[in-house]
Amino acid sequence: MLKVKVLTFQAVNSSSGSEQICLPQNGPRSHARSAETRVRLLIGVLTPHPKARMNVSIMLATDTDALELAMLRKSVSEDLTRRHGQGHWSHGGSERGVLRDIRISRVLVARAESPIIATLSLATKKPWAIDVNYFTPVRRSVDLLAMAVAPRAQGRGVGRQLITEAAAVARDWPSQGIRLDAYDATAGAGMFYVKCGFQEVGRVVYRGTPLIYFELLLDSNPKNDASA
Repeated sequence: MLKVKVLTFQAVNSSSGSEQICLPQNGPRSHARSAETRVRLLIGVLTPHPKARMNVSIMLATDTDALELAMLRKSVSEDLTRRHGQGHWSHGGSERGVLRDIRISRVLVARAESPIIATLSLATKKPWAIDVNYFTPVRRSVDLLAMAVAPRAQGRGVGRQLITEAAAVARDWPSQGIRLDAYDATAGAGMFYVKCGFQEVGRVVYRGTPLIYFELLLDSNPKNDASA
C-alpha cells in the first residue's frame, strides 16, 4: 500500500481569511492538483469564473463579525488605493469603528458559504456630508454607508443582492427612501448605484472632496425600487 506524504500549512487571504491546506507530496496526481488549485484560489492567484453570478446569504452583523468586517473594509480600501491612488477611500477603518456601527445602525453582511464578502450599513442619523436640501422630502430616510464588496466578488452580482436586501430592510423600518453620497471620482461607485435604481440628485464639494448625491425612493410595491 502506498503511503502518501502530506504537507500541511496555512494559506492566508486578506479578504477570506485563512485555511489549513493538505498538499499531497506523492500519490495520485489528481489529488495534488486539487489541493494546489484550492491554495491558488484562497491566496487570490486564481479566481473561479470571475463573471459568474455568486449567490450569497445576507444577514445582520453581530459583534462577533467586527474583526472580519474590519479586515474586509481594509482589503477594499487597499484595492481602491492600488487602482486609483491615495484618497479618502484609503482609510479602511478599525474593529472599534465596526463595533460602533453595529451598535448605532443596521449593518448587513453577505456571506458566500462562511466568509463575509460584502457589507453595508443603514443609519437614521444623517452623516455630516449629506445636505438634505438636495433630496426628496419623505417622512423618514435612512442613509446607506460603508458599502464594501471584496475585490474577488466584484462584478458577480453580490453588490446588487445586498442593495436589494437593504431596500427591503429600509422599507420594513419603515422608511420611504435611502440616501447616499459617492465619490465624484474614478474610485466612486456612482454608476453601480444608478444600475441599482438610484437617482442622482446633486453634486457638492464637502471639505474639499467632490461628492455625488443619490437617492432611492421606496414604495410599498418592491417592483418600483432596487429589488426589480
